[in-house]
Amino acid sequence: SSGINAEYGDPFSRSLSIHRNLKNKKITCFEAFAHFLKGNVGSGFLSIPYALSLAGLGLGPPLLVVVAAVSLYCMILLVDCADKLQKRHDLKDLGYGDVVELAFQDYFHNDGRVGRRIVDGYLVVTQIGVCSIYFILISENIKAVVENYYPDFVINLKVYIVVVLVFIMLTSFIWSMKTLAILSMLGNISIFTGITLVLAYVLLHMDWKEDTSDLIIGRVRSLPIFLGMAIYSFEGIGLNLPLRSEMLEPEKFPYV
Repeated sequence: SSGINAEYGDPFSRSLSIHRNLKNKKITCFEAFAHFLKGNVGSGFLSIPYALSLAGLGLGPPLLVVVAAVSLYCMILLVDCADKLQKRHDLKDLGYGDVVELAFQDYFHNDGRVGRRIVDGYLVVTQIGVCSIYFILISENIKAVVENYYPDFVINLKVYIVVVLVFIMLTSFIWSMKTLAILSMLGNISIFTGITLVLAYVLLHMDWKEDTSDLIIGRVRSLPIFLGMAIYSFEGIGLNLPLRSEMLEPEKFPYV
């Protein structure tokens, strides 16, 4: 199991160890739930209505349930795998790279470094993609609000993206999950408030006499797009192991 913890000399794990030592408090189950909910209910979740319109109301919801079930199963499987490897090698707080490296060592009888690099690379690419979408989404919404109240104030979207990037970079200096839990809670409240207002507006202004039979059956050629958007909406799988390692009672993570 060399290369897994800081004491074995791996720079990546050593930096994680320093990172963890700087954190003062572990998070409660409720705070972990707030983080996990915020990680899943985001820009991907807001795209679900459009995704359902592509697959149709007859096929879309069942497929969405299947995707959700598979995602949940993979999350639980990942945590179980980490638990078994921690007990077998007498380690704790394993990251994604740690889990795949140990799994390769145990079952494929190699050092597992290739697997670690592949997983770490996928995590970086995934987070870059998610954050890029968030930057654009936040910037477009801010631009729409500003131009609604100040029609003469029109500037390029890229300027908004740069301004948003600065604020996001500042929040990245907050290493305490305990502190970030407050931001996650505020984010969850804002998102669900927005969703409630949108649903209320739609229900009040919907033409219930309009023929919606064409919405029941979607387009087969649009199913890959639907599946991609559905999978993206459950983007919180990247939070599993980091959140679990920061919990006061990590054994209760499956309940979260």
